[in-house]
Amino acid sequence: MTCNHFVFPLCVHPTAETSGTGVHPATCARCPHYEGPSRGLGDTVHKALDAVGVHRVIKACGGCAARRQALNHAVPFVNKSGLQ
Repeated sequence: MTCNHFVFPLCVHPTAETSGTGVHPATCARCPHYEGPSRGLGDTVHKALDAVGVHRVIKACGGCAARRQALNHAVPFVNKSGLQ
């Protein structure tokens, strides 16, 4: 699973720490700017909050990326082959 900002072999997200550099697709799994298929519950919550507009209001919380990563780790989504 890779991010929409991953254009092999570069990260093209303008504010990502890895922007403009060659990265391994697995780097996307740890990036707080990830935009792609949901990797877990954290990504789904992030998308839901963004869809209703709440995410823009709470984006300044500073802990959003940590919450997203923790939820993804606690409740990962597994594809049909059994891999994350």
